[in-house]
Amino acid sequence: MLKKSVIFVLSLFLSWALYFFVISEFMIRFMEGSTALSFAVMFFIAFVFYSFTLWVVTRKFNKLHIDILAALYFFIIIGLTFFKTSYSNAAININPFNILREFQQYFAHTLILTISNLFIYLPLGLYIKNKVKVSNKRLFLSWFIYIILVESIQAAAHTGIFDINDIITNTLGFLIGVLLNSLVIKYFSRNSISYMKGLQ
Repeated sequence: MLKKSVIFVLSLFLSWALYFFVISEFMIRFMEGSTALSFAVMFFIAFVFYSFTLWVVTRKFNKLHIDILAALYFFIIIGLTFFKTSYSNAAININPFNILREFQQYFAHTLILTISNLFIYLPLGLYIKNKVKVSNKRLFLSWFIYIILVESIQAAAHTGIFDINDIITNTLGFLIGVLLNSLVIKYFSRNSISYMKGLQ
């Protein structure tokens, strides 16, 4: 118990340092201030450090830890989506080829944004596939309804635009996570680590 407490305290310190010196600058540039979101990010990082360290020591992931990480991660995604700098007007982009012009004008920014949108939902695709025992078709349909609602709320709340390219990249990332599910289970099973097994 004492060992776990020490690991958790050290994880909190490391997460604070990483947030203060690296992540906070990014959040200030792209989002409005949110104390709750900042604490969620720091606690998520701390819990990642904590869970990873326990895995190194015990070679096992705790099911509850994975559920907590997934919940925190989803909360952070929602925060990143709806606590961004406000747009003066709602906007809609339903032309996927507009991204080509954005790459020409703002290559580095557009590349980072595209990669981020592609990978941000990948972990949730992997996690949800393990937790929800439904067909990939039904899972995709539920996801599609969710991402359409998110994009619509962003546009209505002026915290983003309804962008078809966001829908495409977010959906691809989610589907990659879903499809990687079986490969990840096989990997951890082959290495005798009760990671995904504990989620089933």
